[in-house]
Amino acid sequence: MAYLKKGKDIIHYEYLQSTLEGAETIILSHGVSLNMKEWDDIIPYLTSKYTIIRYDIRGHGKSTSCYPLTLETLCDDLLYLLDYLHVSCCHLVGDTLGAKLCYAFACQSPHRIQSLILSSTMHYIPNEIMDATINFITKLIDQHEHAYANYFAEKLIQNKENVSRVYEMMMDVPLDVCLTSLQLLHLDQAPLAVTPLQIPTLILWGDKNPFIPVNLTYYAQRAMPQARYLIVPNASQIIYYDQPDVVSKWMDDFIESNRSCHDKEEDDFIHTIRSYSETMLEGMSSLQQKEQGSEPKPRVEIQTLKQFQVLIDGKSVQGNWNGRKAKELLIYIAYHTSVTREQLIDTFWPDVSIEKAKNSLRVALNGLKKLTSYEHQKREHFFLRIDRECITLDDNVQLDIHQFLQELDLMSTEPDMHVQFHKCQQLLELCMNNFMPGLYHDWIISTRYRIEQRLLVIVEALIFTLEKKGLYHLSNQLKQNELVTI
Repeated sequence: MAYLKKGKDIIHYEYLQSTLEGAETIILSHGVSLNMKEWDDIIPYLTSKYTIIRYDIRGHGKSTSCYPLTLETLCDDLLYLLDYLHVSCCHLVGDTLGAKLCYAFACQSPHRIQSLILSSTMHYIPNEIMDATINFITKLIDQHEHAYANYFAEKLIQNKENVSRVYEMMMDVPLDVCLTSLQLLHLDQAPLAVTPLQIPTLILWGDKNPFIPVNLTYYAQRAMPQARYLIVPNASQIIYYDQPDVVSKWMDDFIESNRSCHDKEEDDFIHTIRSYSETMLEGMSSLQQKEQGSEPKPRVEIQTLKQFQVLIDGKSVQGNWNGRKAKELLIYIAYHTSVTREQLIDTFWPDVSIEKAKNSLRVALNGLKKLTSYEHQKREHFFLRIDRECITLDDNVQLDIHQFLQELDLMSTEPDMHVQFHKCQQLLELCMNNFMPGLYHDWIISTRYRIEQRLLVIVEALIFTLEKKGLYHLSNQLKQNELVTI
């Protein structure tokens, strides 16, 4: 077991190196109110073939949390851990909260993920189910502080010999963290408003799971039609305790099957068929666009790093971006791709009554939508989309923060240290020269801090490598930057 310091917080993790040379890496993210011990029974089946990294999600187990629990923060923790351990690509495995975290992380950094294996994942929880769950848990807590763990530990597994192990994990998680984690499952994603992934994905579901019944896989299947779905027999929610041998075999088979698909060479005949089908689909798409008279949508750029401005095909969009939190809301929506009204209220109006917050949000969104209009094919369009469930942006919208994060991803895996050195210098200079000016909302300040901290992890690792190679003239140049503290 090891501990990684991240700002004021500690990430508790375990790194299990495989004895197999060139072994691929599996990251394990546990479920709500549990900790890394959830993986105890399945790890012995995997370590001979894979390097395993498991960790406690912040606020769970021995990982601390000085900041509010958000999906964004959890993804940032995972990224921080991967960068620290120099893991450029991996297989992500997650359960409930860990599954949501893994999916969100894969959407942000798809090039670092070889496959996704998710259990008891829900892209949508109906309001009625979530309200009933929170109310029931609150009543249990009011009865006795142990009542919550007593009730759920019995039902999360089929193998009753492991009830005490589940109970101990649940008792180790503060009740406020538990409730916040459950709300994350509900608030941070809306139905069918998910990013389509081309990453091989396996969804596992316990057939005896009373809390997330098998029939709710409907929503996951709608959101991820390309995924493979398997029902684990005689298993409740913690399938890794109930059926570790079955689940580990299915995981390995899934990873192997995708590897063999990529490794297998096509013969000329199969290659011809695949190429022809792709060409035919492209031709049909082009023909359909011509028949509909469609033209490419204009490019929308949201710039924040040097100064805030919105560009449509290179032309600045004028308007009152400083009024009614317009630019802050736009950046938040663009950063998260898709958000719910509850997320926006919790972030921008946390200290006012719910009715006043809803009214303020409605007025702010109406004003923001007017700022996002443009003409396309002689008709007015808006690149902001608002419906009852979620607020999203069109797929032609680009945010420079995302591009900056992609640069960090590429830099962290750059094999040439001289290329990495020059890129580090460029990004450090950008961060030093009035980085993200004029943006003072708490969320933006914390996001800026996390970006800087992530950059510093990469810089410090590079300094260590440079000095190990005796290139002190390069490492000293990096150390001269005010952001670098080593």
